[in-house]
Amino acid sequence: MKIDFVRAVAGGVFGAVAMTVVGVYVAPMRGLAPMNPANMLAGQMGQNRMLGWRGHFMIGMPLFSGDAMMAMGSLIGHMVFGAVLGAVYGEAGKAVRAAA
Repeated sequence: MKIDFVRAVAGGVFGAVAMTVVGVYVAPMRGLAPMNPANMLAGQMGQNRMLGWRGHFMIGMPLFSGDAMMAMGSLIGHMVFGAVLGAVYGEAGKAVRAAA
């Protein structure tokens, strides 16, 4: 199976953007705690928000510690990430069938 690295990276970036929008803006509107992974990372990187954003797009969301609401928000965010990544990269089944 040949991997299209450009589409894979683009899907990851667009997925991270979508996940961030959901965590920062949509989650609070739905009664969930806001999840800003860049701020969480910035707290671990000397309060530098730019480093936090860079870290977020390089490694995704860090492990969280919190309650069930935070876990639900994280689950929803990761589902959005996966959906956007899949939409950008394309149907995995086509690539597997083409390789066979």
